Amino acid sequence: MGSKSKNTEKRKYPRIDSKTKIRYKEFHKPLKVFRSVSSINIGIGGCRFETFEKLPENLILTIYINIPLPYSYQVVSAKIFAKVVQTKEVGTNKFESSVYFIAVDRKGAISLKQWVDKELKSVQKRKRQRSRKRLEKTSAVA
Repeated sequence: MGSKSKNTEKRKYPRIDSKTKIRYKEFHKPLKVFRSVSSINIGIGGCRFETFEKLPENLILTIYINIPLPYSYQVVSAKIFAKVVQTKEVGTNKFESSVYFIAVDRKGAISLKQWVDKELKSVQKRKRQRSRKRLEKTSAVA
């Protein structure tokens, strides 16, 4: 029997670390007020964010995420319908909720994909640069 690595990625799409403003409310309660929180990470298929309440699994949310437009100071507010996958307590009255996206408006989906792709490319570029620097140091020593 093979054992799985602890770092095995279960997600279909990668996520980027980001402290982006998110507003959410329960989908089935249209009169409820939106709550503003910060994201922890975001990907094309879902996100994780901080909450001050325990959100039950399978709860459907309406979410608005502010997505920065590339090469601009403007943002697009993407309207997203999401389902809560997990909520875990990380402190007193502080939780982290993970959701996957059920539906994203067209403009938001395009902007989200462009932003995530751009951020992933810059992370990969930084990793390559660090690897080259390490290689140069080790070859200079030898």
